[in-house]
Amino acid sequence: MSQSSKPSVLPVHGDTREQLLSGLFISVGLLGLWSLNQPDALSFLNGNITWLNTRPAHRLGTITRKSGQVRHRAADHPVWYDLGALGQGVSAGDLIFTGNESSAQLAWDGGTRAEIGPSSLIQLQDVPFGAQPVARLTQGRIRFHFKAKAAIQPISLKVGERVVRLVPVMGTSANGTAEIAVDPLDSRRFTVTPGRVPLDVLTDDAKVRLAPDQAALADSAGDLVMHPRLISLRGPRDGETVHIHPERPEVNFSWKAGSSDGSRFVRLEIEGEAPESRRELEVEAKTEVAHVSLRDGAYRWRLKERSPWQFFKVRTLHPPRILGPQPGSIIAPEAKSDQARVPFTWSPPEAGLRPKLEIVLQESRKAPASLRESVPHPAGEIFELERGSYLWRVGVFRPGQEEVSWGPWSDFKIGEILSSVEAAKLPRIETPEAVVSTELKEDGKPDQLRILIRWKAVRLATNYEVTIFDGKGSILERKPVGAPTMTFVAAEKDLAGLSYEVGAVLASGKIVRSQRTPIRIDFSSPRLLYPKDGDSPAIGESVTLAWKKTSLTQHYEVQLGTHPEFNRLLVNQRSQRNWTHFTPDAVGTYHWRVRSITQGRKSAWSETRTLEVRQAP
Repeated sequence: MSQSSKPSVLPVHGDTREQLLSGLFISVGLLGLWSLNQPDALSFLNGNITWLNTRPAHRLGTITRKSGQVRHRAADHPVWYDLGALGQGVSAGDLIFTGNESSAQLAWDGGTRAEIGPSSLIQLQDVPFGAQPVARLTQGRIRFHFKAKAAIQPISLKVGERVVRLVPVMGTSANGTAEIAVDPLDSRRFTVTPGRVPLDVLTDDAKVRLAPDQAALADSAGDLVMHPRLISLRGPRDGETVHIHPERPEVNFSWKAGSSDGSRFVRLEIEGEAPESRRELEVEAKTEVAHVSLRDGAYRWRLKERSPWQFFKVRTLHPPRILGPQPGSIIAPEAKSDQARVPFTWSPPEAGLRPKLEIVLQESRKAPASLRESVPHPAGEIFELERGSYLWRVGVFRPGQEEVSWGPWSDFKIGEILSSVEAAKLPRIETPEAVVSTELKEDGKPDQLRILIRWKAVRLATNYEVTIFDGKGSILERKPVGAPTMTFVAAEKDLAGLSYEVGAVLASGKIVRSQRTPIRIDFSSPRLLYPKDGDSPAIGESVTLAWKKTSLTQHYEVQLGTHPEFNRLLVNQRSQRNWTHFTPDAVGTYHWRVRSITQGRKSAWSETRTLEVRQAP
């Protein structure tokens, strides 16, 4: 079981943040009282967390990330982790959170399967399927799947403070689903939607039977209101960011209607952060689409009394800013050639957007025959172009949408330089540190090493071209940039002998190049997290030793002993995780330390911390 990436803060909708934090503080308090009479619980002493006789939790199933960012926190661990691409086992008490535009699949070992939608928070329970809740849904949505002609067990889920039972009606040969979606602004309000199989929905004080084209809405008072017609919202999706064109600021709202109940019209409700942004439109239900002009901001929308609220953001598509070639530049061809290698650079677009580059000959407004259409780098591309006068521009678009927001045209020329220019100095490295550390930054990923390269800016340079070499002198990456800085992501296999070279493209078109400069990697020792130095657990208590991850680390070496020089070791092991357990069986002073190992290279040992083990009360 792999735990990847850094500890992270749990994100929530802004309107529910205070409710969720309040709930977490209350839960911690109740857990502390409960732990006084439990043999397997967390003990909160003097602000420190220790584990009391921790035994392995009962495995319930596997959680797998389908898209976006999914976070998992084990019941016996205080830290959130980002879930990797591979599935991970889950146990009773574990928490799962999906970010905006994220989803996950939860498979119980008994065969039941569920999908967790965006911005959802659930906690798993260690109970069999049936009358007791298998999980608690605090916010978001979860969809359970039923197999045709199988012995279907009722599913019980705790939504807010209410227990909801879902009982598929037998006698059908179709596969079915049942989805519960919680209103982010009020956890007492939720919607239950069946798939192709009829569904009985039961709470403590209500019961309804839903046909495939129906839905049930639970209000704050506890009533279940059944809709005679099911309408599912298609877009904007919950948590989606909608990008609008600056000249046509329309947002498309779409839904899917089920069988008709005789209603010709539905009411579309849209609410923004400002009171004056509220809209309510009456539209024909059968059109299943509406177009509304909106400004940038955060909104929610629904079909009144037909669907739950869904949250989305609106952002205007702003084209990237051109960096180079600058307007009016003249670029000299290579020696004894009619071609020039031209780096095109622009400011990086917003996350989730893609740039589009257009280059045409000024005389004919047609693209050169050798021009490639794809743009592999988000902030630049390099092309070989013939002599001539050119126009170019950069636009931005969202994948899946054809409309592009274009920036203004800029011109440049490939030809002979008619006037002399002042000679420029070669680019030189200008970094405050001579080495790059593998110590993981707060925004880093443990499977990557982000190397920031800086050099001295060159007078009259329009842009730069950076080439990264491996230890054998082969090119790893060549990238155009507009400023005298570049970030390179190194892989584990490329750490030895890295170097780089910078070429500066002058306004005259001349290119000057630096000497090849080595990039030195410092394999840093891990930073210890807890327990704190001098903590005093009791004999028999299971203590978790934890440290901060380092980048591109294959495994960690942990040592623990009773001698400060580590001559007598009780623990001497390797671990791929950044934590391990230790249970002392004698009173005394214990010392522990950690180091990282990558490709046979060992970092220095971390600081040494001590544990003062006391007699159990």
